[in-house]
Amino acid sequence: MTTSKQDQPLRPILDDEGFKNVAAAIRQSTVSLQGAKSRGSRPRYEIRYGLNQELARKSRYPAEFMTALSEFAHRYNAENAQVSERSTRIANPDDERFFRRNLLTSDLEAVASLIDVYGAPLIANLLIAYGYAGVKRADQSETLPAESDDVSDQSE
Repeated sequence: MTTSKQDQPLRPILDDEGFKNVAAAIRQSTVSLQGAKSRGSRPRYEIRYGLNQELARKSRYPAEFMTALSEFAHRYNAENAQVSERSTRIANPDDERFFRRNLLTSDLEAVASLIDVYGAPLIANLLIAYGYAGVKRADQSETLPAESDDVSDQSE
């Protein structure tokens, strides 16, 4: 007897490092920057307004969702490279307090594998929820190191 997607345990999704890295990138492109901006900082990264709606809209079809997620990952990594290039004169580019960690191919592979097991709608909605949810400040192991508000512009 085979197990349906609905009968699969869900905790392995949330424990997956690739899933967590993609969710953190979503957070660092949206709510983290919005929070920093609301506190008066000028973010050095573009705030991705509407990212959650775009990903949710594309989630009905796995290929469309992965295309949208891949486009996000490309823009995210390209923006990281641009900010790093512009900022090397003011900070050490290896100092993760000032720069976001790039998404890796293994992160996207992990999400694709999760979609194969659980389906695109569930994975997309969990990525959105996990990406937009708050993170415990005391447990930094749950986030990428650059999660702090230090990724906003401090001296450009």
